[in-house]
Amino acid sequence: MSEIFIAAAIATAASLGVWGCLLYVMSGRQKGAFALVALALPFSALINILVKAPLGGALVSLAGIPLPLSPATPVWFLATILFLSPLTEEAIKLAPLAPSALRERFLPSALYAGMAAGIGFGIGEIWYLAWGISTVPAYASYPFYYFTGFMEERFLVVFLHGAMTAIAACLLPRGAGKAVQGYLVAVCLHAFVNLGALLYQIGAMGVEVSSYSLFISLLVIAAIFEKLRRGEAKSRPPKESAIFSRQ
Repeated sequence: MSEIFIAAAIATAASLGVWGCLLYVMSGRQKGAFALVALALPFSALINILVKAPLGGALVSLAGIPLPLSPATPVWFLATILFLSPLTEEAIKLAPLAPSALRERFLPSALYAGMAAGIGFGIGEIWYLAWGISTVPAYASYPFYYFTGFMEERFLVVFLHGAMTAIAACLLPRGAGKAVQGYLVAVCLHAFVNLGALLYQIGAMGVEVSSYSLFISLLVIAAIFEKLRRGEAKSRPPKESAIFSRQ
């Protein structure tokens, strides 16, 4: 068995230990948060196998674009590839949250329901990618600690998935128009996250600069999420407290 799966298990444990616990505390210790995380676990594999892979293959065939991608690849095609994952992945993450009755059954807060679905998607993505890496013969003999970069990146991406979906989901209770607006914001943020990786893939950016771009997108998305979290906290009714008086 490829030791990439050990790396995946470590990344999963770290993600649940940090982001899962953070979600649990911020949501008011709602156990439904973990049920929603579990529900979203297969979403990455489903969207990749059933939608992204066939759609991406069809786009390449129809456009007649030679692979691998390079700086000579038409900009319009690079833009299409850049937005393929954001458009499809943000849609499937939000799908179970759209019906208010279903969403509120897990968590009363749309913000944290979105975060839970995103975290579940991100953890599922860890294992989908690990499975893909395990099929590459060149990596078969690598010990798990050779995949440190994979573990670090996946740990951060789990949070990013959670935060992006939370940003979109918080607008779901405000009607269809606002829901579409939130979805498009999440799509653009997701494309921003993926931009560095795409530029690295075509050879237009070095690996270090690509890593910096991920860190920048992390700061931007974390700042937006924190602003929404503070707004959520202020909108909560104050907890009842006992008042004692001397007789």
